[in-house]
Amino acid sequence: MTTTQLLASIRSKMQEGINSRHSDYHIMNVSYILNDEVKTSCTVLRRMTENAIWFNTDYRSQKVAAIKENNKACIHFYSKKDKIQISIQCRLTIHHDNEVSKAGWDQSSLLAKQCYRQIGAPCEPFDIEKMQQKLPLDEAYHNFSTVEATMEKSDVLFLKFAGHERYIIDMKTQNVQKILP
Repeated sequence: MTTTQLLASIRSKMQEGINSRHSDYHIMNVSYILNDEVKTSCTVLRRMTENAIWFNTDYRSQKVAAIKENNKACIHFYSKKDKIQISIQCRLTIHHDNEVSKAGWDQSSLLAKQCYRQIGAPCEPFDIEKMQQKLPLDEAYHNFSTVEATMEKSDVLFLKFAGHERYIIDMKTQNVQKILP
């Protein structure tokens, strides 16, 4: 497989995940460090540009606090059907109350916006009174943020009966190195 073919294949699979909720690539895991010791992982949906993956999150969340402290993360995809693991090292940038987050908000469905109407912040103790109240949508926008994950290095593992194949891709230079699995 050539470098161009490998990169095109990876981008195609991620785009498939954006376009179809039935794709194995529709769901990804973002792993980051919380409080210097606890690793946390969450599942999020996303969009993609040339060298970045985008996802939305609640600005009041622990995830945002963790990203502000350490913006390094790993994004992971796995396809049981294709037998491929893709791990991407990236740097995260939070967009909040700006043109980028506004565009993300405007592109989100009404259903997706509902979780930002919650009165309490994510991970606060449960309070039935807070749960029964909802913010108006224009106020809920201020709880919304878009995270830009700039891809730096990808680790792609093809799981094969005849022998696994593994590649490291520098996403800036697009240099591909085949390594032992």
